[in-house]
Amino acid sequence: MSVAPVKQPMKAADAAMYIEQATAELRDMAHRTGLPFIAYLLDMARQEAAAETGTYRREPGGRA
Repeated sequence: MSVAPVKQPMKAADAAMYIEQATAELRDMAHRTGLPFIAYLLDMARQEAAAETGTYRREPGGRA
């Protein structure tokens, strides 16, 4: 009988970092496919996640 590894609970900072990365990728996809309002909403979520991790910065091209 094997023992399953114990999953550690995710920390809020780790979740925020993952959300920041995922929403940046989704935002770019939305921009490329002509969905500007969805891109805007995803960028708002990315900015909030970045603020939680302390990594908020403006990106080249005017996007925050």
